[in-house]
Amino acid sequence: MHRLTFDCLFDIIKLLSNDATSLHSYLLVNRIWFSVSVQFLWTRIQNYGTFLACLPEESKERLLIPTYHPICNYATYVKCFSLNDLYECANLIVGGLSRNDKVINVMNEIFIMFKNQMTLKELDFYNTRHMSFIRFSYFPSELLDGFKNVSTLRCNSNLPHQFYHSLSKVCKNVQTLKVEIKGDLENELIKIISAQKNLKFLDIKYQFYDSSRVFCLLVNHSTTLIGLNVRGTVRNESFQYLEKLVNLETLRFFNYDGDEDYLKKFLEINGKNLKEFHIDKFSLSNIIARLCPNLQIFSTIIQSNNPKIFLKEFFLRFRQLKSIKICCGCQVLMDGDSLEERGLFDLVRKWSPDHFHELVVSYLCFLRPYSFSETTYKNWSNCEIINNCERGENIMRVIETYTRSEVIKRFENVQV
Repeated sequence: MHRLTFDCLFDIIKLLSNDATSLHSYLLVNRIWFSVSVQFLWTRIQNYGTFLACLPEESKERLLIPTYHPICNYATYVKCFSLNDLYECANLIVGGLSRNDKVINVMNEIFIMFKNQMTLKELDFYNTRHMSFIRFSYFPSELLDGFKNVSTLRCNSNLPHQFYHSLSKVCKNVQTLKVEIKGDLENELIKIISAQKNLKFLDIKYQFYDSSRVFCLLVNHSTTLIGLNVRGTVRNESFQYLEKLVNLETLRFFNYDGDEDYLKKFLEINGKNLKEFHIDKFSLSNIIARLCPNLQIFSTIIQSNNPKIFLKEFFLRFRQLKSIKICCGCQVLMDGDSLEERGLFDLVRKWSPDHFHELVVSYLCFLRPYSFSETTYKNWSNCEIINNCERGENIMRVIETYTRSEVIKRFENVQV
């Protein structure tokens, strides 16, 4: 292995980039393994003390940080930075965030380092639980120049007006944007959306807000936007703007309660391009089946008394379907024709398309244990099953048997 070329070793370790334990071990092999592994391990900050040790010497002097030199400049590998990282760094130096002037100094020095020696790709200011301790003062846009290459941005309305005003002048290359609009900062967040040159994915959450004000801006991204998550009420007049998104491939409506006629008209125009679709209203599944022939991933909440017929129809209609995610409530489980016994997996085995590989079943509550026979799973190759409640010893024994034999590729039991 020590004779592998750098490029070959890079490609191998890249496959394990999410395995932090292995990456830590690779650091100790030799100098070449270290130089490759550290690039993936330090994509996110691993140790705040080590990170701060990478500050320029003049910054350490201003912050009165003891000077020591790490093995390498770990900060140059950091691609993702969050408000929590900022909080931890400030708390480590100041020793108490009540000293707000000191916190501002720490923040400014870190932002200067971003500007001078780092290329950030992901900025997460969405989780703002520490905002009561960190007070953002005036931010000149040149101080935020280290954010100009950010491609993933998450933010909400809890940060001050001045910060987002400066950020909108710098961050113009965001491809994935997650934003929550509430309060008085909606105009600045809207500026960030409109400022992007190549926006591809937008996840937007709002309450009691005129959605058409945001969706009208998406017309400017009509050729680049391929993914849209909407967490809020969609007004009927908003669909005239959504129809312009000619390359949209992923669409998720959460808590959708709009007019079916407007959605139908939208799908008549854009449905053929959709590959992934989520909507809470199961009653719209017939419209979706007819207007979205190329759908590969579909998720919904089942409110039907006969969900097995729903699955069968989708398997027959969507021969490109690879994944389906369904959420069932107590009413479904109490019905005589519910997702019970071995019927569900028999149906998947018999009717699912050739490339189908993932079934996600979640329940709001569970009233009866399942009982499956082992023959249910035969010939269902490379399938992943995810469920969120206990099924009893029998089904778990069957699943373990076929997971070991690799008929079922992965099973995950998620407790909620």
